Amino acid sequence: MPCLITTGFTKDCNYRLGGLKALYFGNLSQIDSYTDADPDDGKIEAIVMTATDVFYAVEFERNTAVQTQELQVNAGQASVSQSVTFTLGVKDAATIAALKDLSLSDLVIIAVDANGGRCVLGRDNGLRATVGTNTSGTAEADFSGITFTFTGSQKEYAPILDAAFDINTIL
Repeated sequence: MPCLITTGFTKDCNYRLGGLKALYFGNLSQIDSYTDADPDDGKIEAIVMTATDVFYAVEFERNTAVQTQELQVNAGQASVSQSVTFTLGVKDAATIAALKDLSLSDLVIIAVDANGGRCVLGRDNGLRATVGTNTSGTAEADFSGITFTFTGSQKEYAPILDAAFDINTIL
């Protein structure tokens, strides 16, 4: 049976901003479950962590974080490549050590966009660091810091984290 379109789309006539305002990183292996009342609505109602495990806030430089989701079609099969990129202006020893651990982890990342929308990236397979650039810049006015990119392939676009869920319960 062929895949059929079952809905149309309407225009959103609201003001919108680009960019991310917050990122939260959790270890994929420490997520016990997701509350997903309707698997077809693209929404998660809650995230339950194992034991006392938590998500960690990542404070990035303003206007440097982006999440991207790209449909990948290969021989009739589809997946979604998800990525998160952000920049840190801190290059001290403690930050470098923390980033080393972060770069080897399978992560679930909650991205909060500038409009307050929240999505859960890496839900099934996690995201992994694929690029980490520590730069001094060339000229005095150039950026000096670290830029990281995390990517992963998933079976779906990142589901929306329901606005009723208090993200502080997993921090």
